[in-house]
Amino acid sequence: TGLWNTGTVAVGTNTANLAIKATVQSSGTITNTAEIIAAGVFDPDSTPNNHNPGEDDQASRSITSLQADLSLVKSVDNAAPNVGEHVVFTIAVTNAGPSNATGVKVKDQLPAGLAYVSDDAGGSYVSGTGVWTIGTVNASANVALHITATATSASISGVTNTAEITACDVPDPDSTPNNHNAGEDDQSSVVVNARDADLSLAKTVNNGTPNVGGNVIFTVRISNAGADAATGVQVTD
Repeated sequence: TGLWNTGTVAVGTNTANLAIKATVQSSGTITNTAEIIAAGVFDPDSTPNNHNPGEDDQASRSITSLQADLSLVKSVDNAAPNVGEHVVFTIAVTNAGPSNATGVKVKDQLPAGLAYVSDDAGGSYVSGTGVWTIGTVNASANVALHITATATSASISGVTNTAEITACDVPDPDSTPNNHNAGEDDQSSVVVNARDADLSLAKTVNNGTPNVGGNVIFTVRISNAGADAATGVQVTD
């Protein structure tokens, strides 16, 4: 009912205090009003329970509760690079609002098989920890990070690279930062299957001592002992 029975409040400087603890359940501006609704003694400058905010027996306070809606999407420009080639990962963080998101951090630590080369975060991405410190993502805005890595021989069988929002100072209704739940929209992964070939060349001739004017036949044989097909192969002879 929201009713506070204070009983008697003595004359003078005596006061009665009540502290109410509440949980914010929705975003937006919320106004909370308190009013004296009953008094056994006449009050000359206010009338209890008349809902008149101009009288001094009523007071209101408003709060603006914040709520963001962050999501993360990750992509790679080449999901099947040759070993030794560069790949570029793009991490995009979007805030659907309605409030600005502050204190936002993302973690994307490259797994074994991908060697860090560079990024365009201006120093806010630390390759050693994989932490990208974004800060504020305004409502209806997005930010992006591009990480360049090299596919190493350890990545032949495929590696999964995952990025996740790990911190945000504003609540998000449909995801919890840093809970490692792949079903939420604050986490995204891509799989890189690096290709590894192992080419060798052998050459033979049918006659090592031909007469001048005679024909000889050279046989050039290329073999691939690698795990993947070799493409774009050229030979000079």
